[in-house]
Amino acid sequence: MKKLLLAALLLGLGRPAAAEMPGLAPLLSSPALSGPGPVAMASPPKPNIAPVDTSALRAGQLYADAMRRLAAGERDPAEDLLRRSLEIDATNVRCRFALGTLRQQDGFPEEAIAQFQQAVALEPDHPFLLTNMGLALISVGRLDDADKVLQKAAALAPTSPFPLNALAVLRERQKRWDDARALLTKAVTVDVGFGDGHVNLGLLALSQRRNDEAETQFKLAGPHNAAALNGLGVLRWFAGDPDGAEHQFEAAVSADHKNEVARYNLALYLSTAARYEEAHYYLDPLQSSPTMGSVALTLEGAIERQEGHDALAIEQLKRALTLDPAQAPAHALLGLVAMEQNDLDLAELHLAAAVELRPDDATSSNDLGLVYQRKGKLAKAIEEVEKAALIAPDAPDIQYNLGHLLDLAGQFEQAIPHLQRYLELSPHAADAPEVTRRIAELGKKR
Repeated sequence: MKKLLLAALLLGLGRPAAAEMPGLAPLLSSPALSGPGPVAMASPPKPNIAPVDTSALRAGQLYADAMRRLAAGERDPAEDLLRRSLEIDATNVRCRFALGTLRQQDGFPEEAIAQFQQAVALEPDHPFLLTNMGLALISVGRLDDADKVLQKAAALAPTSPFPLNALAVLRERQKRWDDARALLTKAVTVDVGFGDGHVNLGLLALSQRRNDEAETQFKLAGPHNAAALNGLGVLRWFAGDPDGAEHQFEAAVSADHKNEVARYNLALYLSTAARYEEAHYYLDPLQSSPTMGSVALTLEGAIERQEGHDALAIEQLKRALTLDPAQAPAHALLGLVAMEQNDLDLAELHLAAAVELRPDDATSSNDLGLVYQRKGKLAKAIEEVEKAALIAPDAPDIQYNLGHLLDLAGQFEQAIPHLQRYLELSPHAADAPEVTRRIAELGKKR
C-alpha cells in the first residue's frame, strides 16, 4: 500500500471555523422590575418605627458589585457575588438573568436554563430574559420549546433586534434558511447598527457560498467587530489569500482577545505555516474552554505530531476526547499514530469511531481501509476505500489506494480505471512510470 492521506493539518482541522451565529442578548440588560408605587400617608408616622430589613439592600449591593466585577472582566468573582446575592434574596430576577447568561456563555446551558426558568416564573414578560432562555434551549436541542419562548419575546419587543436575531438562529438550526435571512434583515432594519445581525447575515451567506454578500455584511458590522473580522478572515482563507486571512484573524483577536474562534483560526493559520511556537501561544488559553477546548487540544496534538513529539500528541488528543468523546479529528489522528506504531487494533478502534462520527470524511475512511489491509481484511479494506473514493473522487491517493487494493484482490479490470485516474490527477508523480507499467501489465491479464 502506498500512501497515508496526511492532509494539511489534518483530518478536518485544515479549515477555519466560521463560528456559530451570535445570539446572546446583552448581559447587563436588566429586567424592568415592577414594584409597589408610592404610599400616601394618612397621618404622621408614629415614633416606634419597625426595624428595617436590610437583606434586600445587601443583595442589591452584591449584585451591583458583581456587575462592576463583570465589567472589569472578573467573571469568577462576579459569579460568586451573584450566587451570594441569590442566597440572600432568591427572588432577584436580575441576578438570575445575569447568572444564567454567564452559565450559558461558559458552556453550561442546562444550568442557564434552570436560572432563566426561575427568573421567568417571577418576571414572565421580560423579552431579553425570554430571548436568552430561548437561545439556551436551542443549544440543548429543545427547538420547539425555544420557538414558543422566542415568539413571545419578539411579540413583547417588536422594535428590538435581539429576539429577531435569536429567532433567526433557531431558523438556521431548523435549516429554514430563507426565514432566517428574513428575520435578520428585519433585525438590521430595526437597528442598522446591530452588529450581530450583520455578522449572522454574513455567516448565512458564507454557508451558502455567497461570498460577496458575506463580505458586505461583515463590513457593515463595523471595523472593530471581532466576529465580523473573523468572518472576513475565513473569506480570505477560502479565497486562497493566507496573508489576508492572518491579518483579519489578528485584527479579530486584537478587537476581542477573548474571541475563541478567532484565536483558534489564527493558531490554525500559524500551524499550517509551520509557525508552531506562535500557534501554541494562541491555543494555550483555549485548552480549558468548555466550547473550544476539545478542538484546540486536537490541533495541539496535530502540531506536536508534526514536530515529532508523538507522546505529547497522544496526551493532548486523549485530553481532547476526555472533554468531547465525539471529537472525530482526535479519533482520526490517534488512529494514525497507532497505525504508525503498528498497534492496528487501537488504530481500527479510533478510525472506526472517526468514520462513524463523520461519515463524509474521506480521509478517515481511506485510512481505516489501510488498517484493514494491513490486518489482512482485504474485502473490508476495499469497502472502506470505495466509500472514500465516492466522497472524494478527485483525491489522487485514494484513487491509487483503491486501484492497488483491487489489484491485490485479483480484480484487475476494476483496478485499471482507478490507477488511470490517479495518473490523470497526478501526471507528474514520481511513481507515474511505475504505475503506467502496472496498468499495462493488468491490461494483459484481463
